[in-house]
Amino acid sequence: MEKPLENKSIYLQCSCLSPAHLLHFTVDTGEWTESDWPPEAFVEFLLNPVCGFWGRIKNAILYIFNKKPRFGYFDCWIMKPEDAPGFIDILQEYIELHNEWVAENIGESDAH
Repeated sequence: MEKPLENKSIYLQCSCLSPAHLLHFTVDTGEWTESDWPPEAFVEFLLNPVCGFWGRIKNAILYIFNKKPRFGYFDCWIMKPEDAPGFIDILQEYIELHNEWVAENIGESDAH
């Protein structure tokens, strides 16, 4: 049995250098399982940094009363130019894996 391909991932930090503004892009090769799932590309992003004790108490009270922020939990992230080549590489790998999976499991005409 062939060794499964390893997932490929890259961490990209915002140009402001805040450790809370870190994106983790991963391409899951789909090879670790015997299922019919295609490869996936996904992003992990911290939206709510951990608060101190009183911040957690406040969040708990707001949660109990179903109070949500007016505009949701969003944050801004700006890519550093030197990270762009790595980002392009991981997206190209995802596209190649996806097209291979489509060709093998659905048919050549559906691969883009």
